[in-house]
Amino acid sequence: MLKRFYPSSNFNRPELIKEYQFYLVISLVAMISEVWYFYSINYLFKTDFYNPVLYPLTAINIISFLVYKKTKHFELAKVLVSASSLSFLLILLTAAGGLKSPGYSWVIMIPLLLGTLFKKRGALAGMGVIFLYTIAMIIFRDHQYVGYIAQTPEDFAKAQIENAMTFPVSAFIIIFFYLNLIEKSEREIISKKDEIDTLLKIVIHDIANPLQVAKMRIARELKSNESRNITETKMALDIITDIVKQVREIRSVTDGKFVAENSKVKIHELFDQLESIFKSQLKSKNIVIQKEFYLSKDFEYQIDPNIFKNQILSNLISNAIKFSYENSSIFIRTLTVGEYWTLEVRDHGSGIPKDKIKSIFNAHEKTSTTGTAGERGTGYGLPILKAFVEVYNGHIDIFSVTKEENKVHHGTTIRISFPLSQSQSEEKDQNYKESA
Repeated sequence: MLKRFYPSSNFNRPELIKEYQFYLVISLVAMISEVWYFYSINYLFKTDFYNPVLYPLTAINIISFLVYKKTKHFELAKVLVSASSLSFLLILLTAAGGLKSPGYSWVIMIPLLLGTLFKKRGALAGMGVIFLYTIAMIIFRDHQYVGYIAQTPEDFAKAQIENAMTFPVSAFIIIFFYLNLIEKSEREIISKKDEIDTLLKIVIHDIANPLQVAKMRIARELKSNESRNITETKMALDIITDIVKQVREIRSVTDGKFVAENSKVKIHELFDQLESIFKSQLKSKNIVIQKEFYLSKDFEYQIDPNIFKNQILSNLISNAIKFSYENSSIFIRTLTVGEYWTLEVRDHGSGIPKDKIKSIFNAHEKTSTTGTAGERGTGYGLPILKAFVEVYNGHIDIFSVTKEENKVHHGTTIRISFPLSQSQSEEKDQNYKESA
């Protein structure tokens, strides 16, 4: 029903949707109240004197929906519904006795209504309306149309009971929905804050590794002029440039403007690039990478190469190095399992305690653990990894045995799986094993 009166061109703005929903609530409460008071005036107090004025005001309230749909001017629609509702209210108060009206408490609705629709300026305008109305009632308190209805004690008592029932309910509905609107906005602010925090975590975590490599290479370059070192340093700095670009792209995702730069990527070539980037860390702990590739050397997958290299593969390898002991091996395996192709990275490291595995993918939990050589981490690598794996409808599994649990067969295996395309699924039996 909402979309009938709401132009689709503006329906992609969440804050405007919520404001419009609240506007609908205000209008509905106003119309129900007006219908009730029509009944009250015409049948309980038996007078139709005010109908020629009140009927058009209610019509304006209803027409405000159509006005907005036609003009796309939301402020105009809010002005129409608030002006018609407040005029209806002030006429009823005047007819029932002005300042002595049994429903005078309804004036509280004026700044409440205008404040919820127009924020602080509306609340101030509402107080101004009350002030001017009070002055007018003092000046014209003896006018014949002031107190035209509810003149007898019986009518006055009847009106008091009526207002005691309708006013609290109307005020409650407006306040309740307004508070609900505020709570939703607060949740969205918190969610946005978490998204920004995640961006910062990505920058801090993913830039740290290539920066460290660059620093080590530059330090070595000062001692010996090796062109190979310069090349590897440049590759590390290129990684940083790619990550900065990726952070901007992630930010554009939160703004609804992101388009992934997917292309057919040769998966095994990316492994060769990262092995070179992490060469210094591997050498410092004398760790050897052993690869078992059960996918074709030319296997390609449609994915953003920056995301796959910097957010997925880099996190897997750096995590394995961090928790591996010196003089050990890291095993990397690719294969097809059913309708998925799978990447496994297994280390012979310290393992992850069972109580940490449950929350290890939660960025809001503190899961950072010192590496086997005292390496410090942020605890955000695996949550970031999981988030990007899920972007491509993949899933991630982790299996770990600590050294305390098994002195010989300990370490961690992280397995990520991505769905094969139909053509890849048909060709998977043609894949061959390549060992490196």
